[in-house]
Amino acid sequence: MDVNCQENFSLMKQRIGDNIIMDESLSDKLRAAMKKKGLHTQSALAKRAGVGQATIHRMLHGSANPGYETLEQIARALDIPLSQLVGEHKSDMKLGRNVKIEANIIPLPVYAGVKCGLNGVTRGEMIDLFPTPVRMIAGIPNPEQNCFWVVAEGDSMLPRIKDGDLVLAVKGDVVEIKKGDFVIFTMDDETTLKKYQETDHSIILWPLNDNYDPVEIKKKELAIRGFTLCKVLWISSRP
Repeated sequence: MDVNCQENFSLMKQRIGDNIIMDESLSDKLRAAMKKKGLHTQSALAKRAGVGQATIHRMLHGSANPGYETLEQIARALDIPLSQLVGEHKSDMKLGRNVKIEANIIPLPVYAGVKCGLNGVTRGEMIDLFPTPVRMIAGIPNPEQNCFWVVAEGDSMLPRIKDGDLVLAVKGDVVEIKKGDFVIFTMDDETTLKKYQETDHSIILWPLNDNYDPVEIKKKELAIRGFTLCKVLWISSRP
């Protein structure tokens, strides 16, 4: 991951994760998970998770405000998904006040890159898990299996998508893809991000940058070579 993308990724992670707060129900969930795991003391969980015992104490009493990284460590130590542990969080950074929003967060994989350029590149290896609020993937069946983040590379989708932006996508076989949607198109192990159009005889992948030409692929060719489409749900751009 390059420096620009790392900064964007870290800012988003902080914006979502650091605003998770504890409440009574979350404290109860933590106690129940500890009991199920056979961890009967705060020190036992703290040691297993690699966090301070004081942090565990405050969480159990509803007074802690842990960040995403801490919650992820604790969930991993308890062998439970983070979404089972996290209750609700409050955040309205723009307005400067606390507003209750969606409760659950689902960690989704982040892949190294998808090309926004002349030629596609193979989607890279998974580089992290991103704490994704459920509002971003509302209505998507089995989001843990069907949704993922990728890092955009290149400039063919300027000005909307910049190099290093994070893009949330869902597999095309579980959603409807329409003309004008942004898609991640893969064929022959090459992946590219473009604007989608379908005709009777072909698929056309449109760039937003006028310096690039659209790519038209005949459906006969697609049937022979095989392809996959994923629909873009969310774009996180650097400020």
